[in-house]
Amino acid sequence: MSYKYLFFALLPFLAISCQEDETLDLVDYPNTAISLFLPNSEDPLNGSYQVTYAADGTLNVDKEVAFKVQLATASPNEVTVDLAYTFKNISGEEINLPQQVTIPAGEVEQSVLLDDFSFINDLSEQKYEIEVNVAAIHGSNGEFVKPVSVKMLLNKASFSSNVALVGESGNNLSFTRIYANGEILNEDKMAFKFTVQLDKVLKEDAEFTLNVQGLDESLLSNIAFSSNSIVIPAGSLVSEEIVCEISDDFLKITDKDEEYSISISASATQENEYLNGDAETNKIDVNIIKTSNVLEQVSKPDPMWASRERTGWKITTSPGVEGNPSSILDGSTYSGITAYGANNKLWFIAELPQLLEEVQGMHIHFEFSWYPPKKIAVSVSEDGGSWRSLGTLDVKVISGADLYIKFKSPTSFKFLKYEVLSSESSNKYVTEFNLYL
Repeated sequence: MSYKYLFFALLPFLAISCQEDETLDLVDYPNTAISLFLPNSEDPLNGSYQVTYAADGTLNVDKEVAFKVQLATASPNEVTVDLAYTFKNISGEEINLPQQVTIPAGEVEQSVLLDDFSFINDLSEQKYEIEVNVAAIHGSNGEFVKPVSVKMLLNKASFSSNVALVGESGNNLSFTRIYANGEILNEDKMAFKFTVQLDKVLKEDAEFTLNVQGLDESLLSNIAFSSNSIVIPAGSLVSEEIVCEISDDFLKITDKDEEYSISISASATQENEYLNGDAETNKIDVNIIKTSNVLEQVSKPDPMWASRERTGWKITTSPGVEGNPSSILDGSTYSGITAYGANNKLWFIAELPQLLEEVQGMHIHFEFSWYPPKKIAVSVSEDGGSWRSLGTLDVKVISGADLYIKFKSPTSFKFLKYEVLSSESSNKYVTEFNLYL
């Protein structure tokens, strides 16, 4: 028999052998075990999620709420998995979760994401539990053994909107008022702007009144607000701007230096369990200092200041002071007046040819940087008989031998007295003196 006829004789048997091999491959395809797990949880079977409220009132979850259905190995067929759920504090009709998931042929997993939290409508603190179970598998080889399940616990915080006062210039304000001869010398007003704010929106209007603490009831009329009834509309976080003005009148009652600490806060006109008015942010603190001391040490003259021509000035010094009094007006730092010894005081009085108005500050040069004064006093007079104190000054560390003093309220006078109350050494010096307008 030729090889040609032998090949055709064996051909049917070869074809049958190939078909049998293919059928065996499909039958022996591996079984597919199934599992559920939580991809964003430390515990893949029991997940805990924190739910809070955003400023716009929507819900925030600290991580993605999802579970995965997974096969141990890919299947050559499409696999459909039936899911069953058990809920706590959730109605099954309110939550959108699939009853089936399909894993395409050749793939091993399918994800289910929960991103619709509309089922949460309770504003109080609450816990919601979702248990997911595999009920049945279709299209997979092998047996399905129950239970296969995961649990997701949603810990929702209660809704609370904090009330805050937000000042245009901050929430800690300070005003210094200069007092002299029964009047406040400051020209600027004690005034500031602020708003009432919430950190989460409400579904209804929120109305507030303003409270003032730190003043006697008889003095409250000195504080005025541009509006006493403040409304934050539903869906908004901020009220309209409010202006607060504080009158100087109550500071003129006595001649004493005084200090007041005032606190302003907002209160809801109607009780609302979801408003928190006790937050630390619900206040503006205002500190008011009334003082007759206008002296302030500065490191250098203000560029807008102009030194005064000293022609016609007369200087009188305290007894025991050595040196020519007029030498502190000659422009030289190598001449001046000195009080030697701890018992000798150093002061001088400058008499000007006429009344100087709106004096901004003064300058003292004291010859040696290692002999600075520690504390000084300044007084002024219009006639040389009736004196008004501008206050005392504790001198800070000085670089060089120049002491620049700013008058916190511009001052008018014809006579000025400068006195060293204490110094770093027993010897006290002044070599130059000038005024700034």
